Amino acid sequence: MYEYDPNLYTQFIKFPSEMIPYFDAVVNQMFAEISNEPNENTSIIQVRPFNLHEKKNMRDLSPDAIASLISVKGIVIRASEIIPEMKEAVFK
Repeated sequence: MYEYDPNLYTQFIKFPSEMIPYFDAVVNQMFAEISNEPNENTSIIQVRPFNLHEKKNMRDLSPDAIASLISVKGIVIRASEIIPEMKEAVFK
């Protein structure tokens, strides 16, 4: 996508929550046209982006990366449950 339209790629990376539903809709519309099946307003195909143009190291991430699509190379060596900081609270 970067080589086809760099502006579209930039929008996709910076605003993935807005752009991915559009991509899903277009792919599903194309699938319906090709398969000649009636559209039931359900999402059959979902877009899964991979092989982004730029890859980042975990140490190089900044708050600018929040809500954007990034690609990180690495392996998971340990996973644990999310431990909430607050279990019970009362606000008045």
